[in-house]
Amino acid sequence: MKNNGWKRKWLKKHRSPTGEKKTFKGIQETRDRICVVTGVYFIPEKAENYAHLLPKGMYPEYRNNPENIALVRDAEAHRELDRMVAWNKRQVKEMLDNKKTNQEIMAYLHNI
Repeated sequence: MKNNGWKRKWLKKHRSPTGEKKTFKGIQETRDRICVVTGVYFIPEKAENYAHLLPKGMYPEYRNNPENIALVRDAEAHRELDRMVAWNKRQVKEMLDNKKTNQEIMAYLHNI
């Protein structure tokens, strides 16, 4: 059976723009490209290099808040950051609500 060029197009899920790409670009232009977990310089090339401190599913209002997004080098660093934040979500949320910078939040997480 010939598909005439419409091969699985109907299966693709349409995604609405979230604004993350623009936020990520702004972060890349304004911050040092250093992993917050390892301290290693790198060039963020993929969406996986940007970690949300507060999960975007639980806290959608913080999805595009640049202070809620940290630069991480790889998946392992991303998981480590998630572990650091896991028991401190309330404190991180309070810090974001009080307009703390990403650097201040990361300093707090590294010192607990």
